[in-house]
Amino acid sequence: MSVMVKGKVCHYRRLNTLEFTSDRKRMSVVVQDRDGQIWLYCKGAESSVIPLTEAGPINDTLKHVADFALRGLRTLVICYKKLSVKEYSQLAAQVEQSRQTLSSQRTSIIAASYNKMEANLTLLGATGVEDELQEGVQETLESLRAAGIKVWILTGDKVETAVNISLSCGHLKPNAQQLYLTGHNTKETCLQTLNLHRKQVCRERLQHYGLVVDGQSLNFALSASQEHLEAFQDICKACTAVICCRMSPLQKCQVVQLVKSFPEKPITAAIGDGANDVSMIQEAHVGLGIMGKEGRQAVRCSDFAFARFKFLRRILLVHGHWYYIRVATLVQYFFYKNIVFITPQLYYAFSNGFSTQPLYDTLFLTFYNVLFTSLPILIYGLFEQNYSAQTLLDYPQLYTDIRRNVLMSWSSFFQWILFGLWHSVVLYFVPYFMILDNSVILYNNTSMEMAAFGTFIFHCVVCVANLRLVLRSHYWTWLFIGSALPVTICGFIAVTAVYSIVTTTSMAHVYPIMLGSCTFWLLSLILIVACLVPDCAFNVLQHYTPAAYAKLQKVRDTF
Repeated sequence: MSVMVKGKVCHYRRLNTLEFTSDRKRMSVVVQDRDGQIWLYCKGAESSVIPLTEAGPINDTLKHVADFALRGLRTLVICYKKLSVKEYSQLAAQVEQSRQTLSSQRTSIIAASYNKMEANLTLLGATGVEDELQEGVQETLESLRAAGIKVWILTGDKVETAVNISLSCGHLKPNAQQLYLTGHNTKETCLQTLNLHRKQVCRERLQHYGLVVDGQSLNFALSASQEHLEAFQDICKACTAVICCRMSPLQKCQVVQLVKSFPEKPITAAIGDGANDVSMIQEAHVGLGIMGKEGRQAVRCSDFAFARFKFLRRILLVHGHWYYIRVATLVQYFFYKNIVFITPQLYYAFSNGFSTQPLYDTLFLTFYNVLFTSLPILIYGLFEQNYSAQTLLDYPQLYTDIRRNVLMSWSSFFQWILFGLWHSVVLYFVPYFMILDNSVILYNNTSMEMAAFGTFIFHCVVCVANLRLVLRSHYWTWLFIGSALPVTICGFIAVTAVYSIVTTTSMAHVYPIMLGSCTFWLLSLILIVACLVPDCAFNVLQHYTPAAYAKLQKVRDTF
């Protein structure tokens, strides 16, 4: 390989590479120049490289590293070592032998051989690289905070670098009191600091806190004892921002596991752009990968991927909101529409002596879920919007309306079930008692027999099930309304009429006769109104009361 130094091209032959690992936090390369001299160059975090040095400007370099970190730069320390041919041959043989080891201690054996080669280094200096924030990071974090989403930063940077980046992007507020859990070498001192911080956050609950913890202290907090873990959990819950520094990939994964184990059972999302973020992305409920310059490992292991961090704002607050509304309604609607459809068969069992005689024709049993109620909910699940995208972006507090799976709670589920039972009662017993009083309601002065009775009920079931979804929707489009009214309901009437004409079963010519009867249409209208009026009243009481209006006004006043 060739390197240009002060305008002069120098050629080197690479002999060996000591790979980077999250435990070592450094990597080295061994090269040979044209004169046959062998050099080892090492770069890495100052915490792992400085202890291996025996010469060089150590104190000055540590000052430079601290200064770079305060400026928000990402730092590395560079060292070198000159090796003789004999010395390198011996060390290289040990390294190669360790790499061929197949025992369970292979990782530690390789690390030991690397340490021998990297011992007695000479310090060259430190580098500081500015890692500029992407556009829109601060606005995104502000919106997530307003939406009630807590954001933790898990990074391998130094404490000073991580804190400065957190302040610059608005994650850690300047007026927040910073609690530090750093520099602990024993679990006893770590526990003392944890207890001190816990007493403080419990005593001053109105104060905003930000917790800063490093990798070594975090290791004690997570695994030293149950007392350490409980204290750390209490502190994290009280903090509005948490910054974990000098983290290994395994520790990032452990932090995600910690949050998932909270009694509140929060939903976690992990966001990363590099290979060192893969473990936490896979551990979180939702993995988000950013396509950056650090490879595609995070993207390949994530559930969703995007190019810029600012897109997270729209992904969560807009598409996440819409997606949850659609899925929650879709799941409960399927329970509802089948309760409305099947429960009348249960009521009918009391009239047919609990025999196997069905209330509905086989055509209705076959195509109810496949054709007669499928298209509107499909369009709803793809395009429903309870708020416009701009409204959700302008008022991120609206995201709190769907937190903690509120639309899939037991109370919401039982609302759908109760309305389904109410609709089934109205659609079965009103025609039932009407026929008991006077069964002659058709235009040709014939009585409504069994086939006509079941067909009438099914006709009303299809209309009510589809119209309730229309009333439930906040986003009426020609596509959605057309799928429910002209396509589904009118399509059902056309299909049933054709089937009744061509069939030779008990359904022969039943439906056309019913369609020509004024009583049929009047009773259908009465039943549909009786079913849906309570739905409309409930929606008005739930969304258009003074309390609901005051809540919306409070959200608007916040911004």
